[in-house]
Amino acid sequence: MENAHTKTVEEVYIHFAVNESTGLGLEQVKRQREKWGPNGE
Repeated sequence: MENAHTKTVEEVYIHFAVNESTGLGLEQVKRQREKWGPNGE
């Protein structure tokens, strides 16, 4: 997402398909991890 700091919270949720109450689903986490790798240094 370009210029995320200029977006509303709702726009960010929509862009990343995230539910404010429940966060990412397990399948979403799996896909993101495959695409970007695990969190870490």
